[in-house]
Amino acid sequence: MKSLVDEVAPIFEAVNQLKDHVVKGRKPRENPTPVNPNKIVKTCQCCFRGIAVLQTGNMAQHGYRQPTGAGYRTSPCSGHFYKPLEVSNKGVIDGIKSIIKNIKNMTEGFNHLLTATEIDIFKNREIVTVKKLTSTDDEWKKAFSIKRQQIERELRYMRGMLKQLVEVLRNWKPEDKNNCEDASTPELMDAIHSGRFEAKYIFINDHDKFEKIIADNQEQGCEFN
Repeated sequence: MKSLVDEVAPIFEAVNQLKDHVVKGRKPRENPTPVNPNKIVKTCQCCFRGIAVLQTGNMAQHGYRQPTGAGYRTSPCSGHFYKPLEVSNKGVIDGIKSIIKNIKNMTEGFNHLLTATEIDIFKNREIVTVKKLTSTDDEWKKAFSIKRQQIERELRYMRGMLKQLVEVLRNWKPEDKNNCEDASTPELMDAIHSGRFEAKYIFINDHDKFEKIIADNQEQGCEFN
């Protein structure tokens, strides 16, 4: 046994001495990807991440992580259609216009819901169509409530995105004022700086708004829940 220990001891000692020289981590590639010293990285107007700029002046194509109820989904970011935020605000303004259009469509969708005779809802991971029998039908009342909550949830998300874009536009300053793309108008910026824009599109309580719409329709003799 002593002879075995005597044989192993030098190896054990050598291993201990090598510990200070061992580098943990993945083995480096034999042919690493060369770094482009001329690569220009600037801010995307849509996802606000640092993305490479192409020779055309637009952002390189890249993905966009969008939050969902079960995590995130990745889709192509539309920011590659635009120049970086440092030289342009057109993408931000187009985003604001798109969200306002979606908000109007969602609000109209709720108005249509009041007179609908069918509602599509998600149930057990499937789309189920619920048909209206009477205004007091329990299944219809439940489907109406689910659909309403969905609309309100999506509106909160869109108003949150709109608030972020408006804040970016309010504080936008190009790197070079003499060589930039300013797509804003005096009317838009005046509405933003005065607070009228937020009052009209952002600081809205959709739940209370929908309650008033329901109450107004009930006063006119409409029955729904």
